[in-house]
Amino acid sequence: MLKPWKAPWLKGSCLHFYFTSGGTRTEQAVHNRLEDLAKRREKRRILFLITDGDIGNLEPSVNAAKAGNMELVVLVIAENKWQKQIKTPDYLGKNFSVVCPENLSREMLQAVIKMF
Repeated sequence: MLKPWKAPWLKGSCLHFYFTSGGTRTEQAVHNRLEDLAKRREKRRILFLITDGDIGNLEPSVNAAKAGNMELVVLVIAENKWQKQIKTPDYLGKNFSVVCPENLSREMLQAVIKMF
């Protein structure tokens, strides 16, 4: 079960269904957030995905974002020893970065700078 965008983070409500399993349904979560983002009226709409796990196949989501005049930026948090094992999906190109946890804030800013 995915937390609806406006659901509160209260124990006993939406958090009651969450547990750490390594099985995040990233593709569905991104798709749902893009649907919410598509309803917004800002001129530029960007969805940042920050994760410490496998992103799965986000190509359909990237295509949907482009079709809806939105952008998807993915930051994967990984220790140095694991970074070389994570390959940049061709469909994400410059909108994909693998970062150390210590450098997350700097890398987020760099990702935004690359977009402008």
